[in-house]
Amino acid sequence: MKIIITEEQVESIKKIRVLEKYIDHILSEYPWYEGIDSFKVEPFGFRSPIAYEVPLYRFFIKTNDHEQSFHDTDSDNSLIDDIDDMFISLFPKKDGKWTAVWVFNYVDPWVMENLKLKKLLKKLFENKEFEMTLTDTEHAYDGYNYVTEDIIYEFKFHVVVNSVLGEGTRSVGDINIIIDSITKNGNDYYNNWVNRNYDDGAWYIDELKDKFYDEHLLYLPFSIYTNVYGYDEDINEEDTIDESVIKKIIRKLL
Repeated sequence: MKIIITEEQVESIKKIRVLEKYIDHILSEYPWYEGIDSFKVEPFGFRSPIAYEVPLYRFFIKTNDHEQSFHDTDSDNSLIDDIDDMFISLFPKKDGKWTAVWVFNYVDPWVMENLKLKKLLKKLFENKEFEMTLTDTEHAYDGYNYVTEDIIYEFKFHVVVNSVLGEGTRSVGDINIIIDSITKNGNDYYNNWVNRNYDDGAWYIDELKDKFYDEHLLYLPFSIYTNVYGYDEDINEEDTIDESVIKKIIRKLL
């Protein structure tokens, strides 16, 4: 599909880039300011005296102190006035009507989703089948004596990346290990785990998580938390997103 960008759209983008630099200049004096994360355009409707619609430019401002950023914005009228004056000079009214409007949204960089790192993790781990072997010993009576036997557990699983929050080395990732099969000395053992209600505290699940971490996650420059589920387990959204380990940790930090 061919996308055609009009001359008017190109001109609007140039104006927004100028405004971004101006906003960055104005806000850089505040210690809570961490930069402009992004902006997006959405429609905004006026109802009086006549109904009409203009583009709303929404700027996402990264801040390390939400409370102080809102306080400074509310108490320092010159901050908003200066940006507003620049915006109006770039997008002047026509026939008494606005041609565009703008607004800030403050976002904490440590609870924002890092799409770049999420994409990296997806490329590393998703759409692949992993296999892992664990060895244990069990004591059994062979009819004459008690002997020690080696027990081989074999796992097949795949990985789903849920989210990565934050920036740089302070980022925190959240992934699911989805178990497709477990065998014990070649015999199915998955149903045994299912009958234990997908016990994520079973020793072999803990060992699987530790071994996967050591082999695949240990040397990544940010933290990643893992959750283990069965392929046929009913996973609802609260388990994977709202109540995941990563969100609990972020909540405590805030």
